[in-house]
Amino acid sequence: MTLEEFLTDLSKTDKKWYVAGNGGLRTRVGQKLFCPLTEVCEVKTGYQVGIHDYMNAADHLGIEFLLARRIAVAADSESREPELRIQLLKATGYGELGKDSTGQGT
Repeated sequence: MTLEEFLTDLSKTDKKWYVAGNGGLRTRVGQKLFCPLTEVCEVKTGYQVGIHDYMNAADHLGIEFLLARRIAVAADSESREPELRIQLLKATGYGELGKDSTGQGT
């Protein structure tokens, strides 16, 4: 799966996304937390993994290791992959809410 395909699939999730206190981009279903990779994995494949098991999720999605790592880093921090972080925020709809990449109002 390419980055473009992943972002398209992420944009199709109907979840409410938020930036957690630690800066991580997350969504919640009941008591279960998801990052972008684990959410797309569950929606697309039905395979459930824990939030920190993003590499297993990426493997099920056919995402190469280096790309999966970039996505995970961007989902968890604005400073190390800022352009990809913005793409993730936009794909989740969070970037359309008048927030910057830290989750603060603009």
